[in-house]
Amino acid sequence: MKKVLVVVDMQNDFIDGSLGTKEAEAIVDAVAEEIRKDYDLIIATRDTHDENYLNTNEGKHLPVVHCVRDSKGWQIADKVEKALKEKENVSVLNKPTFGSEEIVKVFIAVSKALFIMHSQSYTQSSTVSQSISSISPTPFFQGARYYMVNIS
Repeated sequence: MKKVLVVVDMQNDFIDGSLGTKEAEAIVDAVAEEIRKDYDLIIATRDTHDENYLNTNEGKHLPVVHCVRDSKGWQIADKVEKALKEKENVSVLNKPTFGSEEIVKVFIAVSKALFIMHSQSYTQSSTVSQSISSISPTPFFQGARYYMVNIS
C-alpha cells in the first residue's frame, strides 16, 4: 500500500492573513511535522487567484481578496514550505477555485504519480491497478486541512 499525504491550502492568507484563524495558526507546526513522516508521495495544493478575484464567481460569493498569485498571502507558510522542500516526491498544484472538481484533479494527479512510481519500481508489469482504499482527514489534528490517502 502506498501512503500519500495531501496538504490542502496551507497558505499564509488561510493561516494568519485575510482568511486566517487562530486554529489554523495552531496547526502549522503539526502539519510540518506530519510532512516529515514517511510518505510515498506528498501533494500540496495552493489556492491561486488573479488580481481580478473580486470579479470572479467565487469572488462574488466570498468577497475577501486572498491568495493572489505571487503575493505573500499566496505563499505556503514558511514552516510548511521548509518541510516540503526537505522531501523528494512532492508536487504542488495551483488550483483556481474551491470545490470537488479541483479535489478530483488532485486525486487524478495522485493516481498518475503512483502509476509512474509503480512503473519505475516494477518495470516488468504491463498493467497497473490502483484503487483509493480510504480518504480521511488525519484524526489527531481537528480542523487540519490535509488528508492521508491510502492507495492499495
